[in-house]
Amino acid sequence: AERGLPAARRYASVAPSVPHALHMPSHIFTRLGLWQESIDSNRAAHEAARAYAEQTIGSNSWDQETLHTLDYLAYAHLQMAQDREAKRVVDDLSTFRQGPPGLPAAYAVAAIPSRYALERRSWSEAATLASPAIPFPLERFPWAEAMIAFTRALGAAQTGNLAAAQAEIAKL
Repeated sequence: AERGLPAARRYASVAPSVPHALHMPSHIFTRLGLWQESIDSNRAAHEAARAYAEQTIGSNSWDQETLHTLDYLAYAHLQMAQDREAKRVVDDLSTFRQGPPGLPAAYAVAAIPSRYALERRSWSEAATLASPAIPFPLERFPWAEAMIAFTRALGAAQTGNLAAAQAEIAKL
């Protein structure tokens, strides 16, 4: 990752309006713990992705990059203990109404709220985590549903509700 840092810092300038080009440097930044650079990269990528989705699909829509950038953005905020900013990302996720149900989107839909509860060690919140209230077919992605079940199981175990933990483990 360290050897890729100079290229990562230049890459976004190659295609400054392409969400993927703006986001990809954050993979290096994340691996090196350069959280503010990851935030900046993903904020720019998210703005470009959201603009693209609005132009091509419609308002409050996602494409694959829109939700993926939110996932990395939330994670970086959580690593810096910027809980309020991370919560804004969780809330932003709930504003989406349509888009293609692909693998990156499914991962983000499950990971963002799960990470928000787990990284803050909010066990009661984790134990009762609901699937995000956006029209996304998580049932088509059992591994994404498993991420939410795992979050609930861990939260239930941490709060002493072993019956609920066992029920979530059974889902896994």
